[in-house]
Amino acid sequence: MELFIPLSKILSLLVYPVGLVCALLLLSVLSNFGKAKRTSLFLSIGCFLILYLSSTPWLAQRLIDQLQGEYPPVAAVNLQAVDCAIVLGGMVSESGDSGQSVNYHEAIDRAIQAAALYRQQRVQRLVIAAGNIQVTPSGRSEADWILGFMLQLGVDRSDITLESSSRNTRENALQTLALYRQLGCEGGLLVTSAYHMPRAMAVFDAAGFSLEAFPVDFVAAPGASSTMKLLPTVEALQITTLAIKEHLGYLVYRLLGWV
Repeated sequence: MELFIPLSKILSLLVYPVGLVCALLLLSVLSNFGKAKRTSLFLSIGCFLILYLSSTPWLAQRLIDQLQGEYPPVAAVNLQAVDCAIVLGGMVSESGDSGQSVNYHEAIDRAIQAAALYRQQRVQRLVIAAGNIQVTPSGRSEADWILGFMLQLGVDRSDITLESSSRNTRENALQTLALYRQLGCEGGLLVTSAYHMPRAMAVFDAAGFSLEAFPVDFVAAPGASSTMKLLPTVEALQITTLAIKEHLGYLVYRLLGWV
């Protein structure tokens, strides 16, 4: 497990569109030097097609919708009040200023929506599962940073429990299980991004939880439903990469017997 996490993150870069194109371009250059002109041409064409298609809102939306469609949006007003909700990390990145602050990206919606459920008294306690392997130089885990954000959103500190050592979704589930039982929680909600929910729910189910999904942070590719859907954009490339990451993650987890 110690080697699996860093290796999986490194090797997966070769599967994402940009990494794959870079690898194929390198092979194309080497083939050209080796006088294999036809091979170099085919590799170059392949690079163009991969980069172009991956950058179109048309493909990006289809890939992400395959994930998001499994768990549709849930209106908070339709939820019965529960004792506990687990909020998964993955919303914080280092700011580069010696660990004195962090950057919150789009997935911060996980914390915002969980805090809203708390203020609406739909949830009594929030369990933040977010160790992350990218700990800031200050030594604070991602869960610590999310805690500070939650407090600003009006959540009482006594109603927040931290699990700050897990590094991936599987560890989120395994290391939260005993803690969850100690708190006397049964059932409850799992709060994470919609595209991440299929893998997260499968992992938590396999770990022995019985949770309801509360998906947030739904992603839409700009221009996916317009005449612009075949024009490449940076935003679409990011969404395609995100979708591939989740599809690949689910496949690997299934092969390893974690879901």
